[in-house]
Amino acid sequence: MKKIFFLLSFSVLLLFSCSENETDFSIATNNSMLGKWRLTDFYVEGVTKVNYQNKSIKSDVEILGKEYNFSFIFNKNNSLSVKGDFTMINTSTTQNKSQTIEQKAQVINGFGNNAKWVVENNQLILIQNKDTLFVSISDFKEDKLILRYYISDKNNIKGKEFEVNGIQTLTLER
Repeated sequence: MKKIFFLLSFSVLLLFSCSENETDFSIATNNSMLGKWRLTDFYVEGVTKVNYQNKSIKSDVEILGKEYNFSFIFNKNNSLSVKGDFTMINTSTTQNKSQTIEQKAQVINGFGNNAKWVVENNQLILIQNKDTLFVSISDFKEDKLILRYYISDKNNIKGKEFEVNGIQTLTLER
């Protein structure tokens, strides 16, 4: 009898603790996105692969941001304005050898000035020229927004095939 009571009590405790966390997450809308958001965290984790003359070279990539002076303005006419810069720290590891490069960034791929935007089903959809980027809103609060999207790109440059796959995460705050 004690075991049944314990299991029942534990189940009730789990039920209430789970439901409280679920209500902590808000659903983003077009109106809730309006205004200026500052970039406070930038993170990319991925893999690059270069194919050249029947050889394939794979590298693990991690990019961190620092010294943020970069902002996004979601305008009422559903256009996006971006301005400022931040420093990217790019660490690439190939065959257990790492190389780190720091550089200033004034753009974030897919988030260009005058891109059109809309929020649907807790996704930020950005349209610029003929390109559409679907960005998951993984957390949204009145003053904090976490955006996450998958990077998957293939290019052929001077006979070398470059492939990039990863996840990019942006944290924005009002």
